[in-house]
Amino acid sequence: MTFSKSSFLHITFFLILLGLTFASKASSSIRTFDFYDQSIQIDFENCGFECGRVDISEDGIIRFYNSIDAQAFNPILSQLAHYQSVLNLNDWLYYELLFKSISIGYPDKDSKQIELLSWFLLNQSGYDTRLSYLNGNLWIYAYSNEEMFEVSMIQDLNRTFVNLTDTRLRQNEYQSQVYLLDFRPSKNGKSFQFSLSKLPSFSPKKKNIQVDFKYKEEQILFDFEIDLSLIELMNNYPFIQEQDYLKVPFSDLTKKTLIPQLKEELKNRSEKEQLEFLVSFTRKGFTYKEDHASFGKSKPMIAEEVFFHRFSDCEDRCALFYNLCRESIDLPMLIVALPDHLTIAVASSTNLGSPLSYDGRKYYFCDPTGPFNSSSVGSLPKEYQNSSYQVLDAYK
Repeated sequence: MTFSKSSFLHITFFLILLGLTFASKASSSIRTFDFYDQSIQIDFENCGFECGRVDISEDGIIRFYNSIDAQAFNPILSQLAHYQSVLNLNDWLYYELLFKSISIGYPDKDSKQIELLSWFLLNQSGYDTRLSYLNGNLWIYAYSNEEMFEVSMIQDLNRTFVNLTDTRLRQNEYQSQVYLLDFRPSKNGKSFQFSLSKLPSFSPKKKNIQVDFKYKEEQILFDFEIDLSLIELMNNYPFIQEQDYLKVPFSDLTKKTLIPQLKEELKNRSEKEQLEFLVSFTRKGFTYKEDHASFGKSKPMIAEEVFFHRFSDCEDRCALFYNLCRESIDLPMLIVALPDHLTIAVASSTNLGSPLSYDGRKYYFCDPTGPFNSSSVGSLPKEYQNSSYQVLDAYK
């Protein structure tokens, strides 16, 4: 078959027009935005969301929920699940991504419609949620078995529900009396997790760091990199359990650039000297200051943040010591709470002093904060030696 020049031009024009049509259709339905500096694309094609004004009452909210076509949102949920997997997002980060996605995807909807749609999609994602309302305002809650702080919570059916709306908005003034919606779309849903035992897979943002300190008569200098994307993540992260901050690992950048140097320094030292070296690192490498004096508020840190911020306190030093020890000599540890203080005890084959017996092992205090300017291990600082204590958690 042969084509005339005229026919060829007509076919070419048709293909270009068809391509432009598809491109226009795609660009009109796809929303691209940043999420913690990661580029996200969500296609909202055939995911229409038609609703009128929402009556913020029990009947009105239930009517709104039941009017939503669940199947229409399956493509969005599928895309969100893909990003949750690829970026290794925990439940809190998944919720933040979900809320941001639909806020951008439906710019013509008001805040109440977006809040209710996010509640609907959380239920469709398998979480057990609750909804409360008062004076035209709405609050989403999710069942969680984790202990949370500085956020409002409610109890229902012997489960604790954390206020996601207030947590997202960083609200400090909580409503003491609200109407709890008598409607439980997924009352056997899964627990919502805030902990960060695994880090999200965000693109790293490198920052060079130097830490120097003295171990006995040796001057030690570590030159390495940290990941600023992790620092940014924690800037407004919800307040999780005290011991959970310690369990947040170093970034891959820090593991690759700091830990080999640390292992090299420790390899020819005895176990006692290794522990002395690690407490010298945490006691002498940083400037101590309480959170409220340095930040004007409570600011629990994960280990990597200690390298970034100018000041740190005992909880922060514990997070750092915990990760330094875990990544280098990997001895069993206890996280121990005392009145107004947090510390670490380490199981050692060497007699370092008066042991703390726990679960058949002998642990020795290796306080990451004090005595100041000391390398000694095996006992608590003098002001805490007669204090009561509580073991919060054990590693290994």
